[in-house]
Amino acid sequence: ALINNLGGLANYPTTAGSAELRGAIADWLARRYGIPTPDFKTQVLPVNGSREALFAFAQTVIDRTQPNPAVICPNPFYQIYEGAALLGGATPYFLNNLPGEDFALNFTQLPEAVWQRTQLIYVCSPGNPTGRVMPLSEWKTLFEMSDRYGFVIASDECY
Repeated sequence: ALINNLGGLANYPTTAGSAELRGAIADWLARRYGIPTPDFKTQVLPVNGSREALFAFAQTVIDRTQPNPAVICPNPFYQIYEGAALLGGATPYFLNNLPGEDFALNFTQLPEAVWQRTQLIYVCSPGNPTGRVMPLSEWKTLFEMSDRYGFVIASDECY
């Protein structure tokens, strides 16, 4: 079978990936997370790496027509978050994950005016480089804030 399909190895894959790959990913997501199988045609897009995905996601989510869009990043953080925010036309703001606070996301660090302009927040759990896993209570707070302010949560779960 491999010898009969070597012709496809000399070409770049399509951006969307093959239907077979997207279908397999959708099936895996359903099994792994116990969710209804996502529509692989509209809800699954394979990427070649996190950098590509994080940049593309910011470009899609950030609305430059709104005044002073903000993107929230944990700190320390994967530098791609900041670059994606800047390239998307937003101002990055940082939530400092401090050792004395067990590296938790302290949402009170940022003023209300920033949250009102926030369009996207990046979170990474387990955190890089801290290794901290966000507890359910922190996720619930984040979901409530997303509902209140209307921002999108980019959950970077690469580990």
